Amino acid sequence: MTSPIYDKSKQPNENDVAEVLGAAYPLWTSLLRSIYDLTSDITQEWTFSGKKYGWSLRLSYKKRAIIRMKPQMGYVSANIIFGEKAYRAALEADLPPDTITKLREAVPYSEGRGVGVEIRKDDEIPLMVQLARIKLDH
Repeated sequence: MTSPIYDKSKQPNENDVAEVLGAAYPLWTSLLRSIYDLTSDITQEWTFSGKKYGWSLRLSYKKRAIIRMKPQMGYVSANIIFGEKAYRAALEADLPPDTITKLREAVPYSEGRGVGVEIRKDDEIPLMVQLARIKLDH
């Protein structure tokens, strides 16, 4: 069976997300809730990035993308793109060394530098929330 996340003809719903994530579904809802707790006016939009990448959920603040979340089999893939100011702030922040390394090694594109995390446990959510806070503040 093909994952509903890769079916362009149908935007995923909560049942599809829960089906794909399985036991990791609470991680999805916890991360989502945590991002919404950062600020009001967060909007969400499902976007399809092609057959290879499928659907992802984009959370934005005032039309500015904050984080992209994608349900995977057993984990949540989360990505944040930092513009130059947010990138510099992230390098100065109290982040784990491996995250700083990921940031430094990220290829700069016109939209910024990205850092992605595979969230497999509850204790990995605060890092993404911290990164989202940095993005919102800069």
